[in-house]
Amino acid sequence: MSFSVGNEQFSMQVIHLHESMETDHWVHLCANEREVSSENLRKKIPELNRKLHDGNGSTFVVSCYVTGEFLDRNVSQERTDFYFDREQDFFADNSISRADFDKAVEAKIREHLAGYIAEIKREKRSELERLIRAEMPEYTILLKPEYAHALDRIPNVTNKQDVEAELHRAFRDEEVRLKQRANAIKAATVTTDEEYKELSQKFARFIEDENEIGKVNLAKYIVHRHRVLTVLDRFLKLDTQQKYRLESAIHKIIFPRGMTSDDELVAEDKNLWILDERLSFHWFLASDKQIASMPVLNSTSRLEPDVVIFNGPMLFVDMRAPFQSVVVIEFKRPGRDQYKESDNPIQQLFDYVEKIRGGSQVDKDGRPINLPANVPFYVYLVCDLTQDIHRFSKSAGLTISPDALGYFGFNQNYVCYVEVISFSKLLEDSKKRNRVMFERLNLPAL
Repeated sequence: MSFSVGNEQFSMQVIHLHESMETDHWVHLCANEREVSSENLRKKIPELNRKLHDGNGSTFVVSCYVTGEFLDRNVSQERTDFYFDREQDFFADNSISRADFDKAVEAKIREHLAGYIAEIKREKRSELERLIRAEMPEYTILLKPEYAHALDRIPNVTNKQDVEAELHRAFRDEEVRLKQRANAIKAATVTTDEEYKELSQKFARFIEDENEIGKVNLAKYIVHRHRVLTVLDRFLKLDTQQKYRLESAIHKIIFPRGMTSDDELVAEDKNLWILDERLSFHWFLASDKQIASMPVLNSTSRLEPDVVIFNGPMLFVDMRAPFQSVVVIEFKRPGRDQYKESDNPIQQLFDYVEKIRGGSQVDKDGRPINLPANVPFYVYLVCDLTQDIHRFSKSAGLTISPDALGYFGFNQNYVCYVEVISFSKLLEDSKKRNRVMFERLNLPAL
C-alpha cells in the first residue's frame, strides 16, 4: 500500500499474524530495509486493544511496516529515531512534519482495518450503552450521536473505573465548550436584523444544550445521593467483626468533622439532606467545634456539639438582624445500649442550648448582634432507641412518633423543639424522600 505526505512517497506493508503469541498490534518505521522504531497501535487507535477476529474462528494481530526514501534520508546516526521538524532538530530537511506523517500512517491503517474497527466500535457502543443505562445513568446524554467522538476515546469497556473516568472527562469537556459558547454570545455585538436573527438562533441552541447539561448534573447528584445512602445503610449494620461503626463514621457521612461552612468543601461532602432537606440552607455551620471557637459566638464554653447550624434571617434588610433559628445535632454510636444518668444525651442537648444562648453573639464582621431569648432552637438526637433512650425521652416529656421509631416535642423552658430519631428512621425516611428520583434513573432499590 502506498501513500504520500506532502511531496514524499511512502509504502506500508501490513502482515496478519495468526499464530503469534503477541496480543498487541504494532507499527514499525524502517530505514534502509531495517526497523528503527515501533509503536503500539492502541495509542493511535483505541479499538486495537485486543486481537482481531477474521470471521473464520481465528484471531490475529497486525504488524505494519512503513518504508520510504524520506525515512532513509532522515534516520538518526544512532538509528533510534528520525529527523522531521527543523524547529526540533537541526538536521531535519523540513519537507514534512512528524504530526502530518503520523496522521497519514494512522489514516492508512484505519483504511486497511476499517471493517474490523467498525465491528469493534459497534460492539463497544452496545456494551457502553448497556453499562451507562444500567450503572451510570447520569451520563446518558453522551449516548447522543453528537457525542460519539467522546465514546470513541474509551479503549476498554471492561474496566468500569476507566470508563467512568473517560465519561467524566468527556462531560467536563462539553461543559467547557458550553461555557465558551456562553461567553461568545455575551460578547457578541448586534447591529443588523440579520445579526440579531443569527444570535437568537445561537442562543436558542445554547439554551437547549444548557438544559441537557443541567439534566446530567442533576442526575449525577441523584446518583451521589443513592451512593451515600447505600454506604450509610452498610455502616449501620454489624461489620465483619460483629461490631457497629463508631458515631464518627456516621458523622463524616453527614458533614466532615472539625470543619465549618466557611471551609472550602465540595457539595458532595455536605449531606445534611439525609436528616432534613431544610438543613442544607444555613448561614453558618460548625461540626465538632467547641462553642468557644465558633466565630459567631463570644462564649468561653468548651462543650463540643457534633453539629451546630445557625440560620440567618430569610429577608435582606438594612439593619443587622439576629439569627432566625439555631439547630444542634448530636450523634450516638449505633448499637449503644447503655447510658448513665450523667450521659443523658437529651440533657446534653439542652446544655448546648443553654451555653449557646449564654454567649454574646457577633456577626462575621465582629459587630455585636442580639439573640432574643425566644429565638427557636431545633435539636436532633440521632441514635438507636434503647431502653435508656426511651426512658430519657419520656422523662423529657417527648411524644413517641406514630411509627414508633422516634420521639418529638417542644420544651418551653429552653424554647426548643426536640426530635429523637433512630438510625432506622433516619435511613428509611431519607430513602422514601429520594425514592422517586432513584426510580426515574432506574437505580437499584435500596
